[in-house]
Amino acid sequence: MTNTNDTTISPRSGINNQRIALASAVALTLCSGLSHAQAESESRNILSGSDAVKLSISGQINRAAMLVEDGEDTTLLNVDNNASSSRVRFIAESTASGPWSAGAALETEFRLNNSFTISQLDENQDDASAFRNRRVEVYFANEDLGKIWLGQGWTASEGVSENDLSGTAIAGYSEVNTTSGGILFREKGFDGELSPRGPNNPDLRSVATNLDGLGRNTRIRYDTPKFNGFQLRTSAVNQGGVDVALFYSGNVDRLKIAAGMAWANSDEATGNDGAAALDDQVSGSISVLDTSGFSATVALGQASKNDSSLEDVTFAYTKLGYQTKLIDAGTTHFSVDYHTTDDLQREDDTVEVIGFQALQKVSSIGTDFYASLRSISLDRTGVDYEDNLVALLGARVTF
Repeated sequence: MTNTNDTTISPRSGINNQRIALASAVALTLCSGLSHAQAESESRNILSGSDAVKLSISGQINRAAMLVEDGEDTTLLNVDNNASSSRVRFIAESTASGPWSAGAALETEFRLNNSFTISQLDENQDDASAFRNRRVEVYFANEDLGKIWLGQGWTASEGVSENDLSGTAIAGYSEVNTTSGGILFREKGFDGELSPRGPNNPDLRSVATNLDGLGRNTRIRYDTPKFNGFQLRTSAVNQGGVDVALFYSGNVDRLKIAAGMAWANSDEATGNDGAAALDDQVSGSISVLDTSGFSATVALGQASKNDSSLEDVTFAYTKLGYQTKLIDAGTTHFSVDYHTTDDLQREDDTVEVIGFQALQKVSSIGTDFYASLRSISLDRTGVDYEDNLVALLGARVTF
């Protein structure tokens, strides 16, 4: 008599069942892994409040140690490097296809112990003005008509004196004030406590400039489309200033070229720290990078003062650079530079800055490590100042 409740399992059928169970377990594991990867990928997406607009978030943190030797004292400062300040930005861009596009930008910087303003007197103080908006603007662009910008952002002449293909700009470029603008000059023979900046106690930003147009400002700006690498820009700012600039970027044979020149009128009523206000200014720069890795940069500028009886302000800058790949992590950059400014704060003032910069990119961690050393001198009639020696060692992490 056969018992229908008994089940006989052969050895082969047992092996098959084990294989089915193992295959099911592997399938479940793969599905779980794929679901986790998909969820992780989706978690990195940024959702905009509008399907018509794509939103992206990016930024950087740039911190450095600054060592200052002013002829009497040596001061160590922890700074935010204003050559490329710590910041976060939100960029919104329309997703619709067609000749017209629109966008908006909100960018804020956090310059705690700003290298542009910090001095030997501030080694134990934080910068109260660290938080600042860089860009709050909208733009509308057409492929054939150009682009209009409205709000706070770059004026047409911003960057005209700062074309630089050396790759070392965050360690030092034509605007020498960004990395050490607040460092005070010490009168020779004076070993007492330095006084805050003023007409008789100048810091670097009081006496040096690169006449880089109207900078960032609240303005309306128009850019033409690019024609063979050339682009014309113009803007009008709230305070009444206007500017016109011509930029070029492109390649000629083995050379990469970035250049620009501009006229600007700031229409400011007064200058800073006893300096005469500047009126019309003309400035420009050109930077050339050869496929060999060598680069050369030149920038020049001149500005008249509201008081026509005073000498014009002039500046000149040159840099020689070389870039190569010494290690697999990323490109290595070296440069030497020279800057001079005449007659900014007082007649017959001459500032000279001689520097060396190095930068190492580490692409795998999104970091630039850099160092610079600059000798800074001020020649002023009736006063003899010590030279300042400023060393900078820092890192910028981008995200």
